[in-house]
Amino acid sequence: MRCPRCDSTYIVRCGKRETRRGNRQQYHCNNCGKRFVYNPFPGKTYRPKIIVDSIKLYYSSHTLSETSKKINQRYKANTSSSTIHNWIDEFKDVCSYSNKRKEHRDEYDPPFIESITFYHSDLRYDFRYHTGKLQDASPYRSNVVDFIRDVPDICPHELFNKDYPEMKRASNQDLKFSARPNTYRTKNQACQLADLSLRANYDRKKRHDQVEEFMLTCDGATIAAELPVWFYDKEQETSITGHVDLVQLRSGKVFLLDYKPDAEKKEPLSQLYTYCRAFSYRTETPLKQIRAAWFDENTYIEFDPTQLHIE
Repeated sequence: MRCPRCDSTYIVRCGKRETRRGNRQQYHCNNCGKRFVYNPFPGKTYRPKIIVDSIKLYYSSHTLSETSKKINQRYKANTSSSTIHNWIDEFKDVCSYSNKRKEHRDEYDPPFIESITFYHSDLRYDFRYHTGKLQDASPYRSNVVDFIRDVPDICPHELFNKDYPEMKRASNQDLKFSARPNTYRTKNQACQLADLSLRANYDRKKRHDQVEEFMLTCDGATIAAELPVWFYDKEQETSITGHVDLVQLRSGKVFLLDYKPDAEKKEPLSQLYTYCRAFSYRTETPLKQIRAAWFDENTYIEFDPTQLHIE
């Protein structure tokens, strides 16, 4: 969320304000002092969660009428097929899966997303992948597709246990590099998808899951979320494990993405480089065909892992 006056992200909550739609959360900008009520969908009369969930349901394989019926039952709302269609049409440039949705509905049986829950180090990870997008990728990325499909059967869950004596997490890696990579910074479709998904509910504890689920469902390039990766590092003499937030296939390369709130202030090079090494080893994908990036709703930062050299 950004201040509508100065575009600052230094925002805090400061009570409620009574509006025509009831009590709304009020915010205060610590940068310029402005107080405001955040309106994620200006001009819309429906709640943000209804709009975002409608888009997600539609791209999950439901028809317009099915989506409207489910939304009305879930939220006691009064949407129509034409209302849902207007929302889909408004955000179709952001949701690039619109180009494949009809084709997948004709060829594959819903649901399109397979989900398996893992408990690693007492934390819940919902590993998910999109069956239709994987099928499309099979002819030219068979190793990647096979690995993603086989993960539930081949994942060595004991390595992910915090009590396992020879395990290190990729997120805790602090590698020293002799050369820094050139980073490519932009605001791209990943940022737009994150922004759209977070308009429904800006709950800090649920941000990761909201962004991952929305991108897997509505983005044409995202094929998997919370993918476990692991490998044995001979130099450190230890097993290293991690969970890649999002895996994309685009422009002939594999992209490993990590959602990081306040991305501009962070630089998780060690973590993402470790993900790339583990993914490369597990899928037999050359490192030069992999790109890594971290992002939030405002910034996307990408680098080539082959430019990093450990001291």
